[in-house]
Amino acid sequence: MANRKFIDQQRKPVREIKPNTRSVTGTHNGQQFESTLERDLLTLMNWRHDVERCQVQPTTIPYDGPDDKPRSYTPDLLVVFKDSFKKSSPQPPMYCEAKFREDLIENWSEYKPKFKAAIRFAKRHGCRFKIFTEQEIRTPYLDNVKFLFRYRTSECHAEYRDAIRQLLQTKGRTSPIEIMRNVALTREDRGKALWTLWCMVARNEIQFDEDEPLTQESELWIEI
Repeated sequence: MANRKFIDQQRKPVREIKPNTRSVTGTHNGQQFESTLERDLLTLMNWRHDVERCQVQPTTIPYDGPDDKPRSYTPDLLVVFKDSFKKSSPQPPMYCEAKFREDLIENWSEYKPKFKAAIRFAKRHGCRFKIFTEQEIRTPYLDNVKFLFRYRTSECHAEYRDAIRQLLQTKGRTSPIEIMRNVALTREDRGKALWTLWCMVARNEIQFDEDEPLTQESELWIEI
């Protein structure tokens, strides 16, 4: 099982990410990233309902290079899940690296010692290490998350929330278009009702197939 005290010490980046001309850097939710792929991975992990927290540049892992000289490696991200410290948790803390597949293949001989050291380090501390490429990150699910992110903490209109919930409980599975036809009579109503609907989806009050693009025709439902 993961050592909570050890993981809790990793709450600040061990190095500062400075702007450079080789990649896009910036911040997401107050956390720095040094590539757009890393930003997208951070977006996905911050979105997940089962994640307690994420920490960029969480720790430095020492290892010996091919020339036997001491080197160090810093994972992009540490993800701590809400059940990470429970006995026999299926989701121990996870160190993550975001890499484009082409870069990974072309420079594998350089990356391999780093990643092997990361696997050993993670295992020693009851964690795991995982590499994410654009194939796992840049999916319809990411597009859905980017669209819904601003709605997660936004205020919704209670009167429409109740009407939408009642409709879904009565009607079962239906689409945003059908919901609007039933709960919004005017253009102003539709704007408020649609905003409220996306807030409810973003907060996981309403379910949909997250691996398919979210549209006005998507099937929505409430788990009872």
